[in-house]
Parts: sequence; structure tokens; C-alpha cells
Amino acid sequence: MNPVIAPIKPEEQGEVISNLQQILLFFIEHAIIKIDGWDNMVSDFKAEQEKQFYGKITATLVMQFRVKHSLTNGPDVDEPTANAINSLLDKVDDKLIITGTVLSAERKPVPDILVKAFKKNIRSEDLIDEATTSMDGRYTIPYTLEKFNREERNNAGVVVVAYDKTGLEISRSNGTGKVDIAIILPDPAAKLSEYERMTLGLVPAMKNLSFEELTEKDIDFLAENTGFPKDHISLLKLAFVTASKFKTLSADGIRVTDEKNLRIPVPVFYGWFRQALPTEPHVLFALSADDLEKYIVTAVKTNIISEIENDLIEKIKSEINRLNTEILLHANEDAIPSLGDVLNTIPVKLPFDKQLIVAGVLQNKNNPEISLAEKLKNAGLEDNLVIDLERTFAFQAFSGNFLPLIKTLQEDNEVKSLKDLALKNNRENFTKKIIENKAYPDGEKAEDYAGRLYNNLFLAEPTAILRNMLEDVKATPLEDETTRTNANKFFLHL
Repeated sequence: MNPVIAPIKPEEQGEVISNLQQILLFFIEHAIIKIDGWDNMVSDFKAEQEKQFYGKITATLVMQFRVKHSLTNGPDVDEPTANAINSLLDKVDDKLIITGTVLSAERKPVPDILVKAFKKNIRSEDLIDEATTSMDGRYTIPYTLEKFNREERNNAGVVVVAYDKTGLEISRSNGTGKVDIAIILPDPAAKLSEYERMTLGLVPAMKNLSFEELTEKDIDFLAENTGFPKDHISLLKLAFVTASKFKTLSADGIRVTDEKNLRIPVPVFYGWFRQALPTEPHVLFALSADDLEKYIVTAVKTNIISEIENDLIEKIKSEINRLNTEILLHANEDAIPSLGDVLNTIPVKLPFDKQLIVAGVLQNKNNPEISLAEKLKNAGLEDNLVIDLERTFAFQAFSGNFLPLIKTLQEDNEVKSLKDLALKNNRENFTKKIIENKAYPDGEKAEDYAGRLYNNLFLAEPTAILRNMLEDVKATPLEDETTRTNANKFFLHL
């Protein structure tokens, strides 16, 4: 907003009028001046503002301003009125206004464009306010310093974003809020995606470095010398790193080393990450393929990435479904044993393709009335393998997914189930087995851990535990052997 220069009279039109109207509107919206009946004037004022025309409503605002500031009555802006407006304007902290112009690729002003201003945070952006550009492409977005902390107030970093009629982002610019921030719209005839602009602009400055090799210092350098936002460069690096983790697998589950065999293209990961989707693969691929497809479509529509053919999208969806299953088999960074770790405790090694079948069955929550064993058989697994899997999952649940104990139990060929475990081990033997195999967690006494699990075993298999106790003279209060034998036979038929 520029100082007002008198005289300005009704029926005049142009940028001088537009500037006056912007100032008056700012004063009203910030309660610097109070206009009687303003709510009934807004729509007509906006119409005059769009035409940059000093009409009836603009004249009414000027008259009320003059009266409230003890100036002579009149609809025009004379020298005293201009001085009063400028004096009031000087008192307004210029950091309270974000201004700028939206320009086309040919550097011509573009009217009627929605512009939103955001406060820039490290990993997010908070909306400040929005405005629509005037006939000369100008926008003015007021804000208060309450939105910024004490350290940010001297250098309030903001980003302004222009949107099309459908609400999709078409361009953005960064600034501090102290100077005009121009937004240049892309040329529709030669519209490179954000991903393409960044890769084309960054690669020459990277010399021989790959995106995966970029350090934090490299990213700072690139941001400073190319003008691309640092957080976008970081996400681009992360997209390359993540895509490289998912290459074509051999039948043994080993990644093929050919760099071209990316199962999901790098731009797709960049499109997902730019929309704030999880960057941890096991969380990202927990989303459905249909949901992730919607984010791909949005990334294309907002020109974050280029158009992707339908055939490739279908292939990506298929890979998402498969990756969702595969990730269950691989260890997570949180050190919790994966499904693959548990399946690898089975004495006879389970091939990777069959591990995938097991993971797929466990993921399928349909038909809960069908037992797991039946589902595994229906998926084509042999009966003996299904028995091994049932035992393994029973041991997993019993141990609380504690891998060393699962392995210890798997090594005992006589134990095919928790019932067998209860029949063949008393508390003393069970504790000894845990101690000898170091199958107890760090920070917990082996005896305490074994005692707690043995109590759980009694709750799970009480009859088997009682039969075990009846066969042990020391463990049962029944001294008569015949009574113990008869009791054992009774429990045997329960």
C-alpha cells in the first residue's frame, strides 16, 4: 500500500483508486476505523474495487472517515484527508501486511486468483490468511505478530501460494512479509512438473553426487544456490533413498541390483511425501492401494509430478499390495521381530514364496469364521507345514513375540504344541530350559520370567499341567499311587 496523493475525486478510475480502496479496507478489517453500516456495503464495495472505480460506496467511506477525523464534510480526498490517511497508515506496522502481485509467465498481472499465505515451520505450514487478486494482480493479506514467536518476529518467513478455480495449487513463492512477494504462474504451454523442475535444476549443481549421497550440508548449499526450498530437496533425496529400497525381488527374496528395476518410480514417492504422507515404508504401505492411488492422482493434478499412464498406475497398485505383504516379513527399525523372523524359527526353512502366502493369509481379515489352519490349507500349503505354522504362532503368542524363546521351543522335537509343553515340563524343567538357552529378556531375572510364563501356561493348558503334576510325586499332594493314576486317567479324558 502506497501513500495517498490528493486530490482524488468520485468517478475517477485506476491504480490510485485501487490503492485508496486497499487502504480503506485494511483500516476497516483491522478496526482502525469503524464504518457505520459496513456489512451492507461490502458486496458493492468489492464490485467497485474490482473495477478500480471511485463509486458511491468508496465515496461514503471517505465521507465517514472525514467526519470521524473532524475534517470538513465531502466525498473527495482533499489534501487534509490524504494527510490524515497517510498519518494513520504510518502508524501501522508494515510487518502486519503481506503484499505482492500474481504475474503470468509473460509477466502480466493476473486478476481473480486466490492467494493463501502460510507461516513456514520446519516440517509444516500454518495458514495465516487468504485474499483474491485485484484487477492489477495485487493481493494484500493482513496478519498479526501473534502468529509468530519472539525470534520469528524480525524475520517472519512466509510462503504465498496461488490456486486455480478448482482449489489446486498452481505456484508458490517464499518471502519474509517485509517486501512484496511476486508469484509467477507457470506457462501452460510448457508446464514442467515440480519434480522435473527440481531434478533439472539441481543435478548440474550436484556435480557427480547422486541424490542418495546428499548430506545436510549439501542440501543447504543447493537450497541457497538454486532457490528450491530446502524441505523439498530433503524430500526429493528421501524419495530416491526409499525407492532404491524396493527393487525387483528374485524368488529367494533377494533384491536385483539393476538400478532400473525400481518397483515404484521415484516421482511417485516424491508425490506422496510432498503431501505429508508417512515416510516410513511400513506405515506408508499400511495405507490401501486405492488410497495411495488417490494421492498419486492429486500429485499429478497439482503438477508436483508428471502425468502417469493408467497401465503404470495399475502396476504400482499391484506392487503396493505385494509390498504391504512383504513388509510384514522384514524387520522394522523398532527392533520388534517381524513375521519373517518368526517364520524363520521353523526348523525346516520356509521358502520366501510360501512366507508371502502366509503373510497374505494373515492380512486377509475376511471370513473370520474360517480357522487359520483352514485358510492356510485353502491357500495351497501342505498339511504338515500348516501344523508347523500353528505351533509357531502358538509359541509366538505364548512368548509375547520373544524370538529367543520361540527358537528354544522350536528346537524341542517332542513339543508340537503348548499342550505338549505343559505335559513334558514342570516348573523346574521349564525354568532350567530358559536359563540354559538364555531365552529371557534383558533386565528381567530368568526365574521371574520363567515363573510368569509357567503361570500363563497353566491358564492356557490347566488339564495338561495337572496331569504333569500327578506324574510327579513331589509336585502333588496325592501320596497314594493308585489315586494319582485314577486322577490322571480322569484328566486324560477331559
